[in-house]
Amino acid sequence: MTRNNSMHIQHEPHMLHSIQAYDANQVRINGVNYTRSLLANNTHINAEWPVYSRADFNAQCLDDILSMQPEIILIGAKFMLPCEWLAMSAQKGVGIECMQIGAACRTFNILLGEHRSVVLGLILEPV
Repeated sequence: MTRNNSMHIQHEPHMLHSIQAYDANQVRINGVNYTRSLLANNTHINAEWPVYSRADFNAQCLDDILSMQPEIILIGAKFMLPCEWLAMSAQKGVGIECMQIGAACRTFNILLGEHRSVVLGLILEPV
């Protein structure tokens, strides 16, 4: 991670899969740097999530997230979510928010610390 453009985050040691550092191109979780878009919750990391742009969002992507049984979904991206996603998640009773990558990482760590059922989807820019 580039020293000037990344953010390092302190976290509680018991917080499995919390974000340790991030920038627009990568994120560090449990000492591993990920450079592709990913899904994460407190028990699982899917580093093969095939979403790289707004055009890649489809019902299957949301189903992948909902299969992780979250109460809250955070998407870290530089674009807004499709309206269909907002409607589909609302129908399932799941909150969904889209925000900048840094805000999503910080919010994810806070919700993990509160032992909330949260899934983070990060759309990382290809290097």
